[in-house]
Amino acid sequence: CDIFDDLTTAAGNIICALVFGQRFDYGDTRFLDLQRTMKNIGAAIGAVKRQFALTTFIPFAPNPEKKIRFLSEKLHHFIQEQIDHHRLNFDPEDPRDFIDYCLLQLGKQEGGGTWLK
Repeated sequence: CDIFDDLTTAAGNIICALVFGQRFDYGDTRFLDLQRTMKNIGAAIGAVKRQFALTTFIPFAPNPEKKIRFLSEKLHHFIQEQIDHHRLNFDPEDPRDFIDYCLLQLGKQEGGGTWLK
């Protein structure tokens, strides 16, 4: 058993509880997919750093930037789903987590803000 994976899972769940107001079961497929996506983004960024010198001179070298873009869009989609779900259940009198506080502040801004739309 790798303690690093257990610690990463526990820390990820704490972050999800603070940001999304939801703790995921460790076997939850969406949570496992989120963890894989974050791990793959980190690995792809590392690959870009290692390959940067080579990829600028080799036209058919693997392009890790495409993978980073794909994974970032996947992460954005997950976060957008969470924000949309929060909007449906949003109670300005009882903010539950970070997203609710952001929605509350956006509601106070002139024009309602645009960065979470």
